[in-house]
Amino acid sequence: MNRSRTLINSLFTLFLIGSAGLVDAQNFNSELSLDAAIKTAINSDPWLTGSGYRESALVNESIAAATLPDPKVSMMAANFPTDNFDIHQEAMTQLSVSVTQLFPRGD
Repeated sequence: MNRSRTLINSLFTLFLIGSAGLVDAQNFNSELSLDAAIKTAINSDPWLTGSGYRESALVNESIAAATLPDPKVSMMAANFPTDNFDIHQEAMTQLSVSVTQLFPRGD
């Protein structure tokens, strides 16, 4: 059983290699103009793609530097009864809600 599986895998691998060879042979026979080669090289250049992403990040950082950060909302419960969750059970139960906004330092 294991030997037949190995034979099938080998034949499949040979088929894939042969198919790849036919594709390369077909592409090899077609001519590629200089302009098309330059456009293909520019479009598939990973450095140019990364440079575009870095440029976009720097532009977004400059926009973010001129805006205020998002406000923060926090909620807190202290001495909260966990047996029945009735906030009126004890007089010590505290609920607190706060909103915080950071501003840049002045002159």
